[in-house]
Amino acid sequence: MTRAQRIAAGIAALLGLSAGTATIVTNDWLEDEGWRLTVYLDSIGRPTVCAGHTGPEVVMGDTWTEDECIAVTIADIVKHGKPVLDALIAATEGEKAAYIGFGGNAGVAAFLNSTMRELQNRGERAQACLQFRRWVYVTINGRKVDCRTAGRLCPGLPERRERQLKRCMQDVEPPPPPPRPTAELRYFYIAGAPHVQHPVQHLLADRAAVGGHGDRLLVAPVDQHHRRLGGLVLREGPARHHLGAGLDRIPGRRHRRSLAALAHAA
Repeated sequence: MTRAQRIAAGIAALLGLSAGTATIVTNDWLEDEGWRLTVYLDSIGRPTVCAGHTGPEVVMGDTWTEDECIAVTIADIVKHGKPVLDALIAATEGEKAAYIGFGGNAGVAAFLNSTMRELQNRGERAQACLQFRRWVYVTINGRKVDCRTAGRLCPGLPERRERQLKRCMQDVEPPPPPPRPTAELRYFYIAGAPHVQHPVQHLLADRAAVGGHGDRLLVAPVDQHHRRLGGLVLREGPARHHLGAGLDRIPGRRHRRSLAALAHAA
């Protein structure tokens, strides 16, 4: 048997996993952690050996045997995998593999107390998987570091989270795209100058109401940064004459700029 097959057989028996799930868990664990028989320092300075194993028995300068590493890797996967599996109401093979790997890397307590687990157990499985992208921080010398922008300090963590996300989503329906805001054509004219009018494909979310007058709505146009434009107040009304190239007919340079910016933002 190969190294991976021996580990998979061991965790299948101890965790009650199917052979297929145990193989996925093992292969993902070995891909994420690597395999070294000689003790080395990991990205945050801990003596590490085998497939990411740490502890007081791991001493710099030591070399472990293949059999020792296989045994300790089985023990590590079971140690982190059992509480993770016990905390899941239902999960696919991919979700089990991803969450066990996460527990082994971030810690079982991190998984048990995470929004990820809550979402998974509420049946919001795609949203639970997407939580992997939030777990890209480590603490180095007492300082929280974002591994996406930390250069060579911890470059492998964001890549690992993307692999875990992909594994988690392999049998999960992707989340629907967010609904697009609806736009409608609305007509505005400058208060006090009803002959000057401009049609705007106007998103309601980009309009700040400042008051009402009868059945007319007074609005202050806002730009893409949600700032009012030069104090120009428009009044909504029925369609009359479209203002196109006649922007120069609006009295005042500030008002011309404001209406032009409103049309551009819309």
